[in-house]
Amino acid sequence: MSEWVRWMAGPARKRHEAWLRSAPGGERMMIENRTLSMGQHVGYDLRLAGFFDSTFDRANFTLAVLTGLEAERCTFAQCELEYARLDGARIVGCTFRECHAVGVYFEGANLSGGAFPGTSLARTTWKGAEVAEVDLRGVLFAQAKLGGARFVRCDLRGARFEPADVAQTLFDGCDLRDATWGATDVSGATFRECQGAPE
Repeated sequence: MSEWVRWMAGPARKRHEAWLRSAPGGERMMIENRTLSMGQHVGYDLRLAGFFDSTFDRANFTLAVLTGLEAERCTFAQCELEYARLDGARIVGCTFRECHAVGVYFEGANLSGGAFPGTSLARTTWKGAEVAEVDLRGVLFAQAKLGGARFVRCDLRGARFEPADVAQTLFDGCDLRDATWGATDVSGATFRECQGAPE
């Protein structure tokens, strides 16, 4: 375990939890310009943390509470994010490469730029999320709840909605060519100026 992973899992997490409680000695967790490998953050309360220009390699954030996370220009490579909470997060220009992100809770999150190559987003929840100019090519959305989300100018070529709940979902200016819908009921979704929208 690297020095920075030990710092994040130990002193930084304890100070962050104290900061969340407004306790003396508390300090918001801010990670900038770091590479952290193999970190175990299962179930950690990292609400409102800030991750900037950093790489998380094979880190385990399963069941972590990342509500309100502020992340910019980060790479998450082969990370475990199963059932993590990213509700209300602001994620800008981040890449999630070959991550296991089943069941992640993105409700009310704001994602812009970035990409999810080789990442599974099955059983994720997106109510009220704003997703703009994100590369979601080939992503698996099986059993995802996308209702109430807005996808604007996203690349969804080859995405697999097999099936997904897209009631009241807005796809605005998205590329949906070669996307597969299986048994998904698309009648409640809005497709505005999209390429490859389902009939």
